[in-house]
Amino acid sequence: MRVVALDSAREAANCAFPDIENKYERQLRAYKLLAEDQLFKIERVSVQVPDEDQLGRPVSRVACEECGEGVNDHREVNSHGRILCRSCAEGGYYTRIAE
Repeated sequence: MRVVALDSAREAANCAFPDIENKYERQLRAYKLLAEDQLFKIERVSVQVPDEDQLGRPVSRVACEECGEGVNDHREVNSHGRILCRSCAEGGYYTRIAE
């Protein structure tokens, strides 16, 4: 199942409970009392998950040629013929702090 909160739910809450001044309380009341179809889009879906994204043991593991760290499940980057982790290829999300 896929459930998406509708942006129109805010307006539905405003219309249904205009006497409640606090917008948080108004929305909370709406989620308790309004019909699902006023609040959410609900769909039956099929999800295709690639083997490398399945839970459990990694499907593949390679070493980054720059830092030597292991990279699981085809998340490595081929940069000019070198196999790199994303941090070495594209820059990391962290900065090392000198000790």
